[in-house]
Order: sequence, then C-alpha cells, then structure tokens
Amino acid sequence: MKIYNYDSEGKFIGEEIAHLDPLETSLKKQNIYLMPANSTTIQPPEEKADFDRVFIPAKNNWEYAEIKKSESSKPYEPTEKEKIQMQIWELESQISNELLRKAVLGDKEAIEFIREIDNRIANVQSKLNELDK
Repeated sequence: MKIYNYDSEGKFIGEEIAHLDPLETSLKKQNIYLMPANSTTIQPPEEKADFDRVFIPAKNNWEYAEIKKSESSKPYEPTEKEKIQMQIWELESQISNELLRKAVLGDKEAIEFIREIDNRIANVQSKLNELDK
C-alpha cells in the first residue's frame, strides 16, 4: 500500500510503501499496515509550478499553497526531528519485514520480540516528543 508523507506544516515530502504491522497482522489474520506520523493514503494532487502541495488533516485533503518567492529558491531541508523520524521509520520497516516472516511461521519468540521492539519505539517516540518542548 502506497502512503504519502508530509512535514509538520503539511507540505508533501515524498511517498513510500507502507509496511505490514507484524503483530496486528498476526493477531487479526489480515493485513494491517503501519502508518507513520504525518502520512496519509490519500494521493496528493499533481505538482503545480510555484505551489506546494499541503495536506490538511482536518479536511482529510490536499490543497495547493502558493510558495513565497524567498522559499522557492532553496530546497527543503528536513529538521533534525524529521531526520530522526525517517530513521525510525526505516528501522521499523526492516524489523517488521523480518519479524512478520517469523511470526507468520508461528515463532512465539518473534511475537514477544515484536512487543519488546514496540516498547522501545514508544520510548524513542517519547524522547522525540520531548524535543518539541
């Protein structure tokens, strides 16, 4: 399943393939996907010169926002928090793929490991949230 990522201001920053949630998929016996923060399954509109594509969560929709001239000349540079979040997503996807393979085969240790990793991820997310304060 394809998902579309946006930054803290809602600006489109890229797309990726969502990864299966190994624990939920195993428990519910159906495909359940991980949805990172600031992502949606709604495809953004086509690019438009001098406009950003901005996701509005309250409307559950994308809109165009005119780029101010001073912003258009410099490329987007992710914040430190966004860089850390992207690293977390990549690690989660790597772990998920391997553990899902094991969990589907009935490896009970894999399921316990998934729970442990979920707790670790929650701790890292908590630390990220502290950076906002």
